[in-house]
Amino acid sequence: MEEQKSKLQTLRLSGMAACLQTHYETRKVHELSLIDGLQMLIQAESDVRWNNRYDRLLKNANFRYTASLEQIDTGGQ
Repeated sequence: MEEQKSKLQTLRLSGMAACLQTHYETRKVHELSLIDGLQMLIQAESDVRWNNRYDRLLKNANFRYTASLEQIDTGGQ
């Protein structure tokens, strides 16, 4: 297991490595078919890359204020 995780990290596939580690710890790795497991790993890597891109773009935007939708007061009840 550590060998596969190390190879994924060497290939800069940290999302896949983290997903594999999580499923290995919960013992769900043996319940998946090859296609399901591969799809899960690819989706995890895609999610990590999208989140990293979003965070980088948000940081580079240099917004004066940080706010979320929950903080916006629309005046209604």
